[in-house]
Amino acid sequence: MIALVNDIDPDIVLCRCADHGPVRHFPGEVRFIMEGAIPPFATDPCAVVLDRDLLSFGQLPDLSFSRRQALADCFASFWADMGDRADRMPSVDWRSSVGCAADRKVALLVLEYEHPENHFLAHRRPADNASWIRSIAAELDPSIFLAVTNHPLNDLYVDTSAVNAAIAELGGRGALVPRLHPDIGATEMVMRDCDGAIVDLSKSYSMAAYYGKPILRQSHLRTASWLNAADTVEGFARAITDGAMAPLPDRARLWFAFHVANNIVDPNAADLTAQDIIDRVVKPVDPDRWRGNVARLADFQMETASC
Repeated sequence: MIALVNDIDPDIVLCRCADHGPVRHFPGEVRFIMEGAIPPFATDPCAVVLDRDLLSFGQLPDLSFSRRQALADCFASFWADMGDRADRMPSVDWRSSVGCAADRKVALLVLEYEHPENHFLAHRRPADNASWIRSIAAELDPSIFLAVTNHPLNDLYVDTSAVNAAIAELGGRGALVPRLHPDIGATEMVMRDCDGAIVDLSKSYSMAAYYGKPILRQSHLRTASWLNAADTVEGFARAITDGAMAPLPDRARLWFAFHVANNIVDPNAADLTAQDIIDRVVKPVDPDRWRGNVARLADFQMETASC
């Protein structure tokens, strides 16, 4: 593959790859094709972004005041809509379903899709989901309830017996929280009500940023400073206890707006051209595409709301 790409000698390389090694040998500007999803916002499942690196969370370029203001203006209606959505969402008493007292501090652990087809698992810190549960539980203060949510594809395609055994060992210290309502996923259901979230490779970090929850991410991959992510369980537990070190709200709003307006590519867009793709690489920040991207998200929101 390296020889083939070098023989072609492209100016731009777009790759769907989980391995840094070969990519380092490619000529030209290299971009990883990554998922464009940003929960809890509903985006087209086909949406992608062209990233300089793998699973680098929350990155923002330096933006002038005028550009930050322009992003805030074109995204303002979405924040209002999301607030309305939160009011409309069902209130689900997940705590009673798993025996967690209403006043108990909760740490949410979001498990990875643990299937061999998920090559990104090579970058995870824990060896597997079961050992991750055990290692977090061993360090976490027993007074903090460990609410675990599974990746929905694990229930369909993966043997979850090891995870179930690790959960059983928690006793009253934690539980696997199932989806309890068709209109809200288990992770968002708990995220709204937890005191902090533990993530590794999961895009659920953006949900933690939206809801203003302290984050624990123990990873060699980059995590933006505005997320204020702890890298030790001890530091994370302190954040849960005193409410400090949550993602910065203003930066979170800016990042959501920038991601949608500037970064997302809709492969199904009828007006998408090869030049548009090239521009994403050679002009990584381009206000000329902001209004169009935000309009596409608005159209998608309307389509999903009417279904």
